[in-house]
Amino acid sequence: MEEVKPMLRASWRFQLTAILMFPMFVIQYRQCRQQPEIMAKLMDKETMYIILGSGLSLGLHMGAWVWSLDNTSLTHSLLLVTIHPLLLVTGALLLRRFVPAKQIAGAIVGFAGASVTLLGISSEVDATLIGDIAAIFGAVAILGYLIAGSKLRKWMPLFVYIFPVTFIAAIQLAIISLISKGSTFSMSDADISVLGWMALSWLPYVLYLAVFPKIVGHAGINMILK
Repeated sequence: MEEVKPMLRASWRFQLTAILMFPMFVIQYRQCRQQPEIMAKLMDKETMYIILGSGLSLGLHMGAWVWSLDNTSLTHSLLLVTIHPLLLVTGALLLRRFVPAKQIAGAIVGFAGASVTLLGISSEVDATLIGDIAAIFGAVAILGYLIAGSKLRKWMPLFVYIFPVTFIAAIQLAIISLISKGSTFSMSDADISVLGWMALSWLPYVLYLAVFPKIVGHAGINMILK
C-alpha cells in the first residue's frame, strides 16, 4: 500500500476495525447495563481518561511505526518497535520495583528471538536514524496502551474496552492526515481520502489488516491482559 500515506493507511485500518468490533461492543455494553457496579466504573471520569489516553497512545504507536516502515529498513523498524517488553522491565527496575527473574529473562529471550527471526529480511529502504527513532517512539507509545489495558481489563469486558480505544485512534490519525498530509473526505481519489479504504482497490487489504493483526492480534493481547 505504498501509494497511501502512512498516517492515512493506519487510520483506514482502525476505522474498519472499529466498524467490525461495534456489534460485539453493543452486546457487551448491554450486558454491562444490567450490572450497576460495572456501569458506575464505566461512567467514572478516571476510566474515561484512561480510555482516552489508551486510544491516543495506540494512535501514536501505529502512526509512528507505519511511518517508520516507509523511512527505515524493515529489519530496523520491526525490531525496534518490539522492544517494549525490554522497556517495561527496564522502567520497573529503574523505579526500584520488584521484577521476577523469569520476566527479565523472557524479555531478553523474546528480543533475541525477534533479532534472529529478522536477520533474513531484506528491504529496499536503507536504514535511517529518523526512521529508527520513529520505530522506537512507536515502542514507547504502545506502553500506554498496554498499561491501560492491564488496568481496565481486570473488570471491563473486552470489546467495551477496545472498541472506543480503536475508534479514538482512528479519529486521531485521520485528523493528523487531514492536517499534515493533504487528505480529503472526497472519494474522487481514494489514495488520499479519509474513507478511501471503502474503494474496492483497497478494501481487501484493509480488511485483512483489520481482521488479523488488529482483531486477532490486538484483541488477543487485550484478552489475556485480564
